[in-house]
Parts: sequence; C-alpha cells; structure tokens
Amino acid sequence: MPPENSGPTKVAQGMSLFPDGRAVVMSKPPSFDLLTEIASANTIRLATAFAHETGWDILASAISASKAKTFLLTGKSFFQTEPEVLWKWLKLAESGRVEAKLHFEKGITFHPKVLLVDGKRPFAIVGSGNLSRGGLHGNIECAVFIDSRALLSELRGWFDTVYSSNATAAPLTEALILDYERKYKALRKPTNDLRKQQQLLEEELITKAAAAMEYWDEAVSAAKQYLNSSEYQVTYRGRVAGVTRIKRALRYPAFDFDETGWKEFYSIPELGHLIAIRRDGIFRHKARLQKGLRELVGAERNIPKVLDELLSSNGRLHIEGLGVNTISKILAVHDPRRWAVYHSPVADALKKFGYVPPRGASPAEKFIAFTKMMETFKTATGLKDAYALDAFMFDVYDKAKK
Repeated sequence: MPPENSGPTKVAQGMSLFPDGRAVVMSKPPSFDLLTEIASANTIRLATAFAHETGWDILASAISASKAKTFLLTGKSFFQTEPEVLWKWLKLAESGRVEAKLHFEKGITFHPKVLLVDGKRPFAIVGSGNLSRGGLHGNIECAVFIDSRALLSELRGWFDTVYSSNATAAPLTEALILDYERKYKALRKPTNDLRKQQQLLEEELITKAAAAMEYWDEAVSAAKQYLNSSEYQVTYRGRVAGVTRIKRALRYPAFDFDETGWKEFYSIPELGHLIAIRRDGIFRHKARLQKGLRELVGAERNIPKVLDELLSSNGRLHIEGLGVNTISKILAVHDPRRWAVYHSPVADALKKFGYVPPRGASPAEKFIAFTKMMETFKTATGLKDAYALDAFMFDVYDKAKK
C-alpha cells in the first residue's frame, strides 16, 4: 500500500484550471483566473469536440459579461454535443458579437480542444478537455497554457481557417439545430445503454483487480495459534478500552471535539500509533475535518465515495496529513466487524504473508480491497473484529522486529 498522501503532486493540483479540480493546465500563471480573463477579453475563439450544458454553464456568465467578439465551434461526431447548448449559442448570437458554428465534415472526426483569448494578456489553452464539467473540472485532463506570440499567431491561423470553411462549418440556424436534435434524440437510448455497459465493465475490472496474499494458509494458521495464546485476551481487552477512550476524545459520533480532544485521540496508541507531527496542521482545518468524519460514519453504502474524497489529494474533504492510518482507525471504532485498521505494523505483517495490493488503484480503492480480504481472513481464522485482527497483526510485526 502506498504511503500516506500519495497521488497527484501538490504542484499538479495547484495547476488545476479551477480550484479543487483535476483538469490540469501546465505553465498556467499562479494568479491566472480563467473567468476573469474571459470577461475582460477583446476576442474569444473556442473549438471543442463536443459541448455539454455542464461545461457551457461554467463559462457562459463570463462570456455574456464580456464585450468580446466571440467565435464558438463544436462538432457533431458521435452526437456528443447536447442540442441545448446549440440553442443557447443561437440565442447568444442574436447580440451580433457572437458567432457559432457546427462542424459537419463527412467521415472526419472533429476533435480539437482549443481556447484562444485575446485581451490585455493574450493566451491559449490547448489540451484534452472538452466543454463539459468533467473536461473543465472533474476529469483527469491535461492541457498547456500558451502565451508565446508566435504560437498564438499560428493557433489563430488554424482556428480561422477551420472556422471560415463553408465546406465544413455551418452557421447555427433553427433548422440546423432541429435536424441535429432529432438525430441526437434517436441515438440517445442506445448511447445511454452503451454507457451503462461501460460502467458495468469498469466495475467488473475493479472487482478483478483485488488484493492477493501469497502465503494465505500460513497466515491463517498463525492467526489461529495466536487466538489460543495467553497474550491475545490481554491485548484484545486493551484495544477495547482504547476504543472507549477514542470515542470519548472525539465525541463520537457527533465529532464536535475540541483541540484537547483531538490531541488526546493522537495520544491513544491502541489501533495504531499516530505521528503527532501532522496533528496540529490537520486540526487547523477543524470544520472540514469534522464534516468529513461525520460523512464517513454516516455514509454507510457511500463510504467508498467519502473515503475517496478524504484520501485523494484533490478530494473535496482531503486535508494534508490525514491519511489511511487515521481514517481506518476511526472506521474500526465505528464498525469493527466491517472495517480493519491499516498502519505501518500491519503493512509490515502483511509483507510477511506476501500481501499484494491491487495495481493501479487509488488509496481509497486499495484500502477497500484490503478490508474485503480481511473480511474473508477473519471468517477463516475466528478473528471476530478489527480489534482482534489488529492485535494479531501487531503480534506478527512485534515478533518479526524482535
């Protein structure tokens, strides 16, 4: 399992087009604000393979507020462009300063993602993201910020050539949009069915990318022996007592703890020792921390989603330093039969038994894969909950260390 806070670097996150987004723009100036630049522009050129309302709504207010001459061009390939966007563009064109066209070249896929803005600071953004909320914010996209005069001149030349070609780009009219809309609606059901099939396939692939333990039989045998040892009962009772202290310190499940409670939580060694160097920095984000913990224990079926928001560096609830050891400790307190604790001694114990996490998974996905395997392991060994499992793992780690 990767160390805490692994994932996209903070440099990459800081280069996102919008705050907390995944759509990265390389070489973007630190003070750059896209909507402000658009609102003060003289000329705007946009070419996008497809356009969705979710993307257009992000830019619409800034474009409407500007006095810029605006040229909008999107494609009809695979009928991904939503007719609602075309209707909005047609209405906007009534102002006289906006022109909008649909690319229709037969047998050719229209696939560019280019935004050119001329104003006080001319620039272009060229990358992978289309005009959709995902393309501008939520998807993992990569683009480059361009302010080179030579490159900008070439880009304007390219755009103007494609845009002005009457053979491949048609001005939006009511008749054109109605014809496109009719075909779009006819294909909507099979397209949605295809998306559902894709989602099922992705879920199947994630299921197959499960964790593995090479020396399973050895691990099961060791756990059964440990359950019959004199150390087990003493260690188990200590973890149960520690959980009572944790709940009191964090004021579980309301999580309306103060700084004293948070420090006390960090001082409780049961279910994993937490390094205090991260403690105060995390508490400085008290409101988000408490919100995240409340969502975590209240989510039930949506816990995987909340986990991703907490553990991914660009997650809505993420706090620097708040990693899987802390989160798993709180989940184990919340529901010890379902969840398992993951920290350094557990990781070292798992290595002894040849544990391999799923490849290409996020921190949240790896933790979930680990807990699913531990559910099977607990059934096979008689370890009844997270407290018993953690006691066994620590015993394996401690003996290996000695």
